[in-house]
Amino acid sequence: MKQTILVVVDIRELVSIFLKKSGYDVIEAADGEKAKEGITCETG
Repeated sequence: MKQTILVVVDIRELVSIFLKKSGYDVIEAADGEKAKEGITCETG
């Protein structure tokens, strides 16, 4: 089962550091619109 993680803006940097050290590629976004833009750019 695929799991989903919601990252709140206030802790985004801390979570990103942890995930990067765990081997994940991380795309950060400050809000929902920026998140959609980031995903679109990453997927082409």
